[in-house]
Amino acid sequence: MIHRSFGIALRALVETVLPAECPACTGPLGDHLGGVCAACWHESAGNAQAPHPVSISGLESFTSLGPYEGRLRQIIRCLKFSDLPGLAEPLGDRLADRLRAAAGGIDVVVPVPLHRMRRWRRGYNQAELIAVHVARRLDRPLSSRSLARQRATASQRGRTRAERVANVHGAFRSRGAGLAGMRILLVDDVVTTGATVSECARVLCAAGAGVVHVAAAARTLSRIDT
Repeated sequence: MIHRSFGIALRALVETVLPAECPACTGPLGDHLGGVCAACWHESAGNAQAPHPVSISGLESFTSLGPYEGRLRQIIRCLKFSDLPGLAEPLGDRLADRLRAAAGGIDVVVPVPLHRMRRWRRGYNQAELIAVHVARRLDRPLSSRSLARQRATASQRGRTRAERVANVHGAFRSRGAGLAGMRILLVDDVVTTGATVSECARVLCAAGAGVVHVAAAARTLSRIDT
């Protein structure tokens, strides 16, 4: 895409003139993964959350790398807003490692979709990029077409859980045939109240999916509430 190519070229030009700095901490970039320094990745480790049962109908477990704070938050924001899609690979690989013990109960990996206009503006769907690497690491098929976001929704930021649920209700539809009985791993970048993944799970289960597990790079909750 033109606007992304211009941004990449401009960043490369600046880095030939000024010493490269980490976009997450503004320190020296040095050794890095996906454009974020090794020190930030080291600080983002820990506080990981292993899969655990949740109480949303049709949703079996929830896994994340940790809370949406500190360096992990900065890394995810760089992925979403600083045009650094390469960050999806280390995030996806680390998330897959958390899921490895549960991989036998997963048939297919499905990313939470973006609306086409938001995807066009950003240039990519960060959840899909993470899901690509989760699927590769777990040796499971990726199905980016099983879900579609059929309605653009307002930002969830600052909304109560009830408002979030209302905001995403009816926003998704199933496009995948052959979901009957499938054990799905639904992947997103950040889970806050669980409203979005809950709606996605509802749609997938209505299309015949057996169970839905959820994995996200980060969470802003200690558990997913009903």
